[in-house]
Amino acid sequence: MSAVPHADRGRDGLPFFRAMITTMAAVLIAGFVIQLATGRSSFGAPLVVHVHAFVFMGWAAIVVTQAWLIASGRAGLHRTLGSLALAWLCAVLALGALVTLAAVRTGRVPFFFVPQHFLLVNSATLFAAAWEQDRNLADPLVLARCAQDAGFDPEPLLAALEAPETKAELKANTDEAIARQVFGAPAFFVDG
Repeated sequence: MSAVPHADRGRDGLPFFRAMITTMAAVLIAGFVIQLATGRSSFGAPLVVHVHAFVFMGWAAIVVTQAWLIASGRAGLHRTLGSLALAWLCAVLALGALVTLAAVRTGRVPFFFVPQHFLLVNSATLFAAAWEQDRNLADPLVLARCAQDAGFDPEPLLAALEAPETKAELKANTDEAIARQVFGAPAFFVDG
């Protein structure tokens, strides 16, 4: 049995990931089209919603392109595009925060959310605490207040934050990311 060179390990799984990422993008597009076709989505939404949607779809296109590049062995271009993807993702997140804050302020949330779930899913209370109120998100009491503001019991959150398993998992994940030279998000590892 011969050893497999490091660069070739895991290449068999790349077409699978390419197919899965492409499928996820197709489902995402189909979801938006269905919402628009059934009248649940509107071009009358605030401009920030449309800008966010455009930027989000651009990020999805970059991720799909990256999957195709790496599956075809073009790792250099994949990495270069990864830097763009990271910057683009920052724009998606920032615009998502603005959309969330606008939704909370106007009381308009997508039909499939109740307001508390929308806050939790989009972390609006965390964004508001950090950016509007200049509060320290490293403080467990601030996080507990954010959970309360979103309508949730903060005790399970505080317990999980203090659990040795949580701290060990965070340290292990951080150490692994550093060791693997992770430089962008999302990051995928195939066969190890």
